[in-house]
Amino acid sequence: MTKKPYYITTPIISKVIDEICPDKIVVMIQEEVADRLCASVGNKEYAMITVALGGQYDIKKLFRVSRNCFTPAPNVDSAVISL
Repeated sequence: MTKKPYYITTPIISKVIDEICPDKIVVMIQEEVADRLCASVGNKEYAMITVALGGQYDIKKLFRVSRNCFTPAPNVDSAVISL
């Protein structure tokens, strides 16, 4: 089974928040995950992780990073978000 480059994003972010409790996090993640974390109520991407993180952080998608910025290029685009 081929996994996407950021398949472990949510568990890592959750662990950092649970154990370190940072005031701010800036991270590059898979764009689809960024969209899910930034989703608003009623959006089909809105999920439990959106609610959990949204209660602690103001989540913003800062910018998109094309897959073509990497060699070799992954199968997904990325985005930098701040929490």
